[in-house]
Amino acid sequence: MDYFLIGIITIFIVALIVLMIKKSMRATNSKVEEDFDKEIVELDTLEA
Repeated sequence: MDYFLIGIITIFIVALIVLMIKKSMRATNSKVEEDFDKEIVELDTLEA
């Protein structure tokens, strides 16, 4: 039973850490993603 609780707690902590990393990465990569989206749009217009 104790191992079960420990497993749940560790999964919860890991999930929180992953969410924090994704948020920080999203904050730093937002401009890169915008540029990437612009390039994709340009490629689509060239192909059309």
